[in-house]
Amino acid sequence: MYTVLPTGKIAETETSIIIGLGSRQLVVSKDKREYYKEILEAVQFGLSDADANLIKEKDFNFRDAFDALEQGGVISSKRLTTSKADGIRYKSSLYLSCFANDVESVSDRMEKTTIFVIGCGGIGNHVAYSLSSFNIKKMILIDGDIIDETNLNRQFLFGVEDIGKPKVDVLAKKIHSLRPDLDIQTYNDFVKSGILTKILDETSGPAVAVLSGDSEDLLLNICPILIENRVPFLNVGYLNDISVIGPFWTDTEDACPFCFNGLGVQEDLSSEDSLSNYCSGYQAPSCMVNNSFAGAMAVSDIINFWSGDKSHIKSVNKRVGFANSTFEILNVPLRVDSHCPVCSSINQHGK
Repeated sequence: MYTVLPTGKIAETETSIIIGLGSRQLVVSKDKREYYKEILEAVQFGLSDADANLIKEKDFNFRDAFDALEQGGVISSKRLTTSKADGIRYKSSLYLSCFANDVESVSDRMEKTTIFVIGCGGIGNHVAYSLSSFNIKKMILIDGDIIDETNLNRQFLFGVEDIGKPKVDVLAKKIHSLRPDLDIQTYNDFVKSGILTKILDETSGPAVAVLSGDSEDLLLNICPILIENRVPFLNVGYLNDISVIGPFWTDTEDACPFCFNGLGVQEDLSSEDSLSNYCSGYQAPSCMVNNSFAGAMAVSDIINFWSGDKSHIKSVNKRVGFANSTFEILNVPLRVDSHCPVCSSINQHGK
């Protein structure tokens, strides 16, 4: 049954018809306005697939107009899976319709997925909050850190009253205040291979992990375990004012964060005369801005992953950066490294 989507918009200028809003928007000539009008009138109160096919078969003008209205996100034969009665999830479902025509399939994948949030600081706050607004199966929070005052400039779910408390406990409590029905499991510990292996053994069904830890050692500990267990994972962070996601590892055909030195320059630190010694006191400029952009990019690409079409994922085999000050998009291409110290032996021999 075809209907007009809640997010569907159409407008007219003197010379054009503007179909849809956002990245799916199309602009077509107004000389075929009558075809769009007839289709919209037919779809307004629901149109069966059979009747839709009859309209498309009238001639190529009707077929092209019908295709344009679908492509622009104005009409669809796929039903919306939520309503206002679903509360916090309703607007999130509307947002999904901007990504895919088949919202039901995306929603079905979400319902079966357990989300691992590894690192529950600024980025973890954003990712956990955003993903909890969708109908995910379960959320597992892993972090051994406690809240301190310096966290409060970007870890927005924490307050002064939470200082000194474990991040995972407070984050779970705040998410439950939004989604009391969501199954949340917490681990107040810094993730290690043994802990992660145990958790994965106890987890059923599909899973996706978001890694927002702040050390290369952490990634070295957990990436091999996730790859061995075939758990898709997305690395998320920032390089000062550049918010960064990727690479998104989804299967053995994808580069991991360590392929071809994907995490950055590895200099020779054996020399006491290393220039890096002059910046040994470096402090990461964590802020709501670079954390928010990174978290939003991560959630968007996870939705792309749930679309079921790998070509939609923007950070597979690349690191994608967003420069906060210039709005520039930066890409660092990666490819699978047959000699990668982290993933090569696992990819070649399997689990």
